[in-house]
Amino acid sequence: MYKIYPLLKIEEYAATFNKAKKKRKVGIASSHILMTKLIIFFLLIGLTVSASTFSQNITLHEKQISAKKLFETINKQTGYSFVFDNALLKKIPAFDFDETNASLESVLNKSLISNGFEYTIKRKIIIVREFSSTTNEYQERKITGQVVDEKGSPISGASIKLTGNRISVLATDKNGLFSVELHRGDKILQIAHLGYEEQNVNIKTDQNNYLIKLKAKINKLDDVVVTGIFDRPKESFTGAAVKFTQQDLKMAGNRNLLKTLGNLDPSFDIMEMNNLGSNPNELPDVEIRGTTSISTVNELQNGVRNRNQMNLPLFILDGFEVTLQRVMDMNQTDIESVTILKDASAKAIYGSRGSNGVVVITSIIPEPGTLRINYAGGMNLELPDLSSYNLMSAREKLDYEVKAGYYNFDNPSSASIYEQNSAAVEYGVNTDWKNIPVRTGIGQYHKLDITGGDAKFRYIINGSYNQLKGAMKGSNRNNFNGGVTFNYIGTKFQISNNTNIGFNKSANSPYGNYREYVVMNPYWAPYDEIGDIIMTYPYGSQYKKNPLIAQHTTDFSTSKYHNIRNATNIIWDIIQGLRLAANIGFTYQGGESDRYESPNSTLEFDKVTIEDKGRYTKGYETRQSYQLGSTISYGKSYGLHNIYLGLNSQLIENKTYNSTIIAKGFLNDQMKDISQALSYAQDRPNTLESTSRSIGVTGIANYNYNNLYYTEFSYRKDAASSFGSQSRWAPFWSLGLGWTASNESFVRNNIKFVNTLRFRYSYGVTGSMNFQPYDAMTIYQYQLNSNDFYRNIRPLTIQTFGNPNLKWQNTKEHNIGVDLTTLENRLNVTFNYYRKNTVNLVSDANLRYSNGFTTYKENIGTIRNSGFDMNMSYVLWRIPSKDLHWSLTGGLYRNDNVLVKLSNAIKQANKSLESQNLSHATILEYREGHSVNEMYVLNSPGVDILTGEVIYMNSRGELTSASAGVAEMDKISVGSSVPKLNGRFGTTLRWKGLNIALGFAARLGGKKLNNTLLNRVENGLINNNLDRRVMDLRWMQPGDNTGFKSILNTNNTFANNRFVFTENTVTLNNINIFYDLPAALLSKMKLKRLSVGATMSDVFYWSNIQLERGTDYPYSLKPTFTINATF
Repeated sequence: MYKIYPLLKIEEYAATFNKAKKKRKVGIASSHILMTKLIIFFLLIGLTVSASTFSQNITLHEKQISAKKLFETINKQTGYSFVFDNALLKKIPAFDFDETNASLESVLNKSLISNGFEYTIKRKIIIVREFSSTTNEYQERKITGQVVDEKGSPISGASIKLTGNRISVLATDKNGLFSVELHRGDKILQIAHLGYEEQNVNIKTDQNNYLIKLKAKINKLDDVVVTGIFDRPKESFTGAAVKFTQQDLKMAGNRNLLKTLGNLDPSFDIMEMNNLGSNPNELPDVEIRGTTSISTVNELQNGVRNRNQMNLPLFILDGFEVTLQRVMDMNQTDIESVTILKDASAKAIYGSRGSNGVVVITSIIPEPGTLRINYAGGMNLELPDLSSYNLMSAREKLDYEVKAGYYNFDNPSSASIYEQNSAAVEYGVNTDWKNIPVRTGIGQYHKLDITGGDAKFRYIINGSYNQLKGAMKGSNRNNFNGGVTFNYIGTKFQISNNTNIGFNKSANSPYGNYREYVVMNPYWAPYDEIGDIIMTYPYGSQYKKNPLIAQHTTDFSTSKYHNIRNATNIIWDIIQGLRLAANIGFTYQGGESDRYESPNSTLEFDKVTIEDKGRYTKGYETRQSYQLGSTISYGKSYGLHNIYLGLNSQLIENKTYNSTIIAKGFLNDQMKDISQALSYAQDRPNTLESTSRSIGVTGIANYNYNNLYYTEFSYRKDAASSFGSQSRWAPFWSLGLGWTASNESFVRNNIKFVNTLRFRYSYGVTGSMNFQPYDAMTIYQYQLNSNDFYRNIRPLTIQTFGNPNLKWQNTKEHNIGVDLTTLENRLNVTFNYYRKNTVNLVSDANLRYSNGFTTYKENIGTIRNSGFDMNMSYVLWRIPSKDLHWSLTGGLYRNDNVLVKLSNAIKQANKSLESQNLSHATILEYREGHSVNEMYVLNSPGVDILTGEVIYMNSRGELTSASAGVAEMDKISVGSSVPKLNGRFGTTLRWKGLNIALGFAARLGGKKLNNTLLNRVENGLINNNLDRRVMDLRWMQPGDNTGFKSILNTNNTFANNRFVFTENTVTLNNINIFYDLPAALLSKMKLKRLSVGATMSDVFYWSNIQLERGTDYPYSLKPTFTINATF
């Protein structure tokens, strides 16, 4: 280990070292005595910064690193020791360090010289001190210089900033020359220029002329906005985008990337699907900046929104499109960064695929260095969260049934059922059915990385296994991911190749639907006295099946898939600034699913003949895609003018194949192979195939003047086979403007607390292809029935009615943005306001029956989305001397949508929904001038206090309590289900090796139908167990003033405004705790890094609306415990 000695007066050193020597049981080695003598000698001669070139290199990637930790890292990697005064540590500010193979000189200049400190190096000893008073105590004078590139060519427009007791900024002329008057206290020249690495030069008393050579900047993720096609510098990017680093992802989630992004950015809106709970095998429903496509009216009528396919953002992994399923199953630790592109300026380069937003994922980048092996392992837990269920006990349920008149004691059969249930209660039966099908799921996680290489060739080999065992017994999802990545970085050429494989195997719970257990009466025992399962229970005049039967049969529902992806990128730097790139990608995914329902699994099979008992559904699916792309770009600085030009072409083909076989007729539940079925359940297997091809050419031009004013224009022309023959091609474009106001002299000199202030505006047109490839085509199908032959020729019939005039669905979007950094870079705020119109909406239009078809694809209207999103961060504490950093993060998002225009066809189709009502849910409708997410329900003033009957009011103000005709009554709008405000709030604390992060979320102001009150209190079937509130809220006798009908009333109450509430919900999404063991301990263990961690997601849920959460599959708490070691 190295020694850090306090910097004392010269005459004090001998006494200090002698005193230290006496305290040791072992004498100071001769090498330490020699070090002491050398230190005294170097201090006496008072050397300034050595200008020699150091052969030692440092690699470090860390945000807000303290001076002490930096010194320790340098010592560990280079062997250099430090001498300094402990008081100096408090004066050296923390800073972000992201360097690979950086020279020792550049690291020390960045951390010390730029902050007013100097250093002396001799024989691997670095002496650090503040600039001496003699260094800058001189008369005012003029210095001159020239800024050149690595080839000696002058750089015009380079920014020259003088720092010390004052801050002064100037720029070089067209020959790269500058001249400046020095004042007392001027210490550092900071030279910067777009496209070059910033350099700090110490002002010397004996030097009046400087030749400063800038190195061309190798773009790093922190310096650019990664768009997947054209990566642009932050300084000249006009679009709206948000980027998350690997550290951000680590501190905000623990299970899958989609959930993590939802925790970080409120505009990455994961739709709440209360029925699905925490089912590990269900894909989430994601939107960015609202709904841009709508379902068909028929789908609305069946309660299907189908938004998951139609409004899903585009996911790009290392330049190539990937599916939502693959993103969910990725290993999050394999990701270097994620950038979400939101506005037209950012996503127009994706043309017809970009209107729903683009999520650009960058895999981890190999780093040079000696062979490193990293292992991470852990345990995944799933703890069922059933706290939202408030069910009646056995005695409460029996008493409620008596009060509600459920039993007819004059009827021997009914009286017998009561006696049976009453005896069970007295016997102590109080079955907690909701806990029977759940468990504490215990899974495991393992990951191994092997990395290494040199400055030219680098590689990563990794493999991971992630096992998730769901909260319901028998449900699980297992993922294996492996990959090999290599990069070759030559003088002119760069080649990278990434090969990944993924295997997934999942199973649904054999216990069936969770709601089947929640409704079971608690006085029913699941097993009899000898432990045999009870098959059925008296249920009114019928019988109720024991849901545990499914677990005692051979039923199963499983699926699996394998995925292979290869991406190759080649870059040729033809001349400085001119680059040619090519990429080719291939993805293949094959999978199958199996669902077996034994002949003993349902009561329905008891009612059919042996030929129809049991059912086996087997599905096959393959997906393959190819993508070819090429890009040529040119960037150059001409004095104060910086330009970037790019041209890209892409060719994409996607193919899918699906086959489904449904068989029936199984003699017993041990015959569970599909070949043992007696016949097809349908006429024959069903097969679907689709192929879509698209080609696109994109051009982009970016101009930046003196880092003050910048503009960008992009244009793309797409052709796709999915559209009608008359509309095969479509243009997409964007125009963006920006102004870096903080670089204006009047802002810099008068508003000094502002570090960065940028204003942005963009407008553009993007498109969407989120519908089936053949929807615009007329498709023919062979008639395969045995009697369809005509002279041994099978006839063809039209399967779908095409529309050759189907137009592209386009989104025209405005965005106004502001980026602000202030308070010494402590506060960062990004704000965007947007307004976008999606025109030529594609959906189904109805046809008259005389056409032979009921629907066809048509452009049916316009939808508008408008709103804002804001992200901010604030550093509360930043104390480098104590290695302490505490920050807050937050985000707000709001979106309002409205159907601006609807075609007559869609209005006519919607009329069938206007006169329909349901007793258990709302029916979604499309009405011009209203939101896509608008809720329509009946108007109910309340319950008649005399009769306990529900009162309804029609549009004419007429009241009725009669059940007849209510289902056809007109409905009222009660507001949109989309929250008025969607927010995120988090905090991160880092102290030495300890990292703690908490993330909260809020949904405020949206309308929600309380299905629990409607279906489990108001309309709760007396045969089932119910929410405990039914005992206190239902009408019991004349004079009761309550909002719920009589317990004796068996008529269904239709969804009405009494059950719609304004939602205000707050959740604690994640708690993440990690600890990195100190370097001293690691050296003894022969490790480079060792950390332990504990995380938990979906920790806490509070809402003003009390409803049962996770009705088909329960929610769960998700703790994960990890250990990470680098050898």
